[in-house]
Amino acid sequence: MKRIFLIPCLIFVLFIQVSFAEINISSCADLNVSGEIYYLNNSISNSGLSYCMNISINNITLDCQGNTIDGIDTGSAHGIYIYRNPQINVDITIKNCTLTDWGYSLYAAYSNNITFVDNILNSNTNGFYAVLSDNNNITGNIVNNNRYGLKFSYFDNNKVTDNKLYNNRYGIYADHSESNNIRDNTVNTSWYYGVYLTTSAYNNLTNNIIYSNRNGGYLTSSAYNNTLTSNIISDNLNDIYDGGDNQTHISNKYLHNLQNKMINVSVNTQIVNMDDLVKFNISVYYLNGTKCSNFTSDISTRPAEIVNISAIGNNITGNFTVTRSGLYSLLVNITDNKNNTVKRSYAFLVNATTGKADYYFRGIEPVHGQPVYSDAKSLISTPPATEENWTCLEWIQASPDNLLVFTPNLIKDINISVWYEVGRTDSYIGVQKYLSYNKIVDYNQTVAEATNYSWINLNFTDLNWTMDYAMSWYWFALKLTEGITGNTGDPFWKTNSTHPSYVNITYDYTITPEIKSMSNADVIILSATSPHTNLNNATIYLGGTGSTNLTVQMPNTSINYTAIYDGNNCNNSNCSFTQISGELNFTLILGSEHNLTIWEYSGDGNNPPNKSTLNSPDNNSYINTNYILLNWTCTDPDGDNMTAYIYADNTINPTTLINTTTNCQNGTLYTFNWTNLNETIYYWKVTCNDSILANTSEIYKFVIDTTTPIATINLPKNNTYTNDNTPLLNATSIETSDMWYQVDGYNDTWSMFQHNLNNTGHTDSTAPTKGELL
Repeated sequence: MKRIFLIPCLIFVLFIQVSFAEINISSCADLNVSGEIYYLNNSISNSGLSYCMNISINNITLDCQGNTIDGIDTGSAHGIYIYRNPQINVDITIKNCTLTDWGYSLYAAYSNNITFVDNILNSNTNGFYAVLSDNNNITGNIVNNNRYGLKFSYFDNNKVTDNKLYNNRYGIYADHSESNNIRDNTVNTSWYYGVYLTTSAYNNLTNNIIYSNRNGGYLTSSAYNNTLTSNIISDNLNDIYDGGDNQTHISNKYLHNLQNKMINVSVNTQIVNMDDLVKFNISVYYLNGTKCSNFTSDISTRPAEIVNISAIGNNITGNFTVTRSGLYSLLVNITDNKNNTVKRSYAFLVNATTGKADYYFRGIEPVHGQPVYSDAKSLISTPPATEENWTCLEWIQASPDNLLVFTPNLIKDINISVWYEVGRTDSYIGVQKYLSYNKIVDYNQTVAEATNYSWINLNFTDLNWTMDYAMSWYWFALKLTEGITGNTGDPFWKTNSTHPSYVNITYDYTITPEIKSMSNADVIILSATSPHTNLNNATIYLGGTGSTNLTVQMPNTSINYTAIYDGNNCNNSNCSFTQISGELNFTLILGSEHNLTIWEYSGDGNNPPNKSTLNSPDNNSYINTNYILLNWTCTDPDGDNMTAYIYADNTINPTTLINTTTNCQNGTLYTFNWTNLNETIYYWKVTCNDSILANTSEIYKFVIDTTTPIATINLPKNNTYTNDNTPLLNATSIETSDMWYQVDGYNDTWSMFQHNLNNTGHTDSTAPTKGELL
């Protein structure tokens, strides 16, 4: 007989809590003890070592506690150095460090699983440079004033998130890198490229904000199968270049970039007179350059005029007539079938006048995304206090770096007076509207060989460069380029305090009203106009977010003015102003697009209108036609006649003016027929203005739904007999919005409810009792 003995075993499980030891350091060191946390207790200045922090062991943390590791700008020196070969997991964390003046602030090779978080990389040749390193996490760092901000090579499956990169030559640069998650980064004022991918694939770029760079993004012909989703690429000289294969672009926004890949717009003229007909043509493309015929468009003007549009294939033609004096904008808003959106404003000057702006050549670096180097300097309005000069091989250039004109305008002439030196006979000075970092110019004039500094005056006339945004001035350049014949001699520019080099620019702009200054250069003046019969009234449309101080000069300096901001009196936290001699100084808070109206103030004790009443449609109505009758009433305690402004669009606080009705009588019902509507949600409001003060209604919502619901009976089949007194009823319905549907039977009726079907279809199976709501 086989016996089985059960031997009880008592098993002890020993839980060991592993804790890192702490090592305090105060100078450059070899970090070579695994499992340690190294704390840097003070800053390191002007280190001349080739490797300041050499991390030669795995599984450690370096916490600089906010201290700085500073080098001496040696190109081959490393602030933090991690090198392994072959490639392995190093499990290293680096945090709270500031690294400045290194060839490589952090260099990692053959090293996986690095966490690099909450560091500052400033004024290095290379900020973060990683090669043959995977599965790393680069998060929450500030990277600025480096040649390369974040540079990667053979860098796969990494997370690059929540970093802020600005004033670098390249923001994010990747070559031979795959399957990286690059998201939620902010990249601005990069003077080569915000994001640059070459020979790289399967990377995901998501929710990044890329703005005010010379080039927003660049995907070379060797980049392929990358996905760009929900990025905002705005206010760049060039938005994005996609030269690769099989890239995916979904739900990106390309906003107010000077040069766009999705649209090509031409107009017959941008200097116009009252009652002129403006004609335009728009061609629409996908980001890879192929024609796009599957798109939606919203083409409008500020101030609002009737825009006539015809679309065939990828082409839109249209026109509108100007009826006011001042600055107009044509707003182009195109969305392709991948939900990528491009927005761009084109300026028109009605009854323009001429102005002049003087800039001085300065040997200081610009800060608004223009090229920055020994060959690229600034034009600013402040003259030099001492002698300044700069030179480089082949060419040098300078660009404006502060604004003297705050509205869209047209540059007519550029007069250059400058000290120069150049050693070849066929050298030239030229001008370029959209600058490049090379010798290319739009127009040039030959200058004589000068082996010593010589003074020259050149005038470039009839340029007629339309500057659709005030920021456009940052992106033109003046260049001195060395020729190819004669003696060798690099180009030089010089300026000094007694006889400074300068440029005088003649431009057209509008003064009805005149925008004299604006503190926030990121705010866009979309239009500033007055009725040509009454220049004491003005309407200004602004776009942007944040706050700004705005100075407006009205033509009549002997009267007082009042102002309305988004339909409300300008005397609250969103809008306030002071005035003297027709100059109005506003303080404004912006959230998107806003409307500022200026009126002559009568000072007669006038009371503002009552809040406008929206009579129909009711709030939250569903409309089954592609037009709607908007019905409202204006009332005024003084019995004044009023002007009614209807604002309506797809935003919760609508700012698009769709109708103006003048001479509205007190308490009278008025109607506007709004046509050609899409199936979507709309919001609307009415502002009633008695020519001095105004008041605005509540905001109402309605839904346009013209699609007939589809219902299919699945069970029971037609002509089916059953002895079940609770039969199973099965039906499929398709509808894009909330829907009631009713099931009718012999002597009985049942009702069921289904909502938000999103056009995907819905099936209900039920055995209802009479009158039951399901």
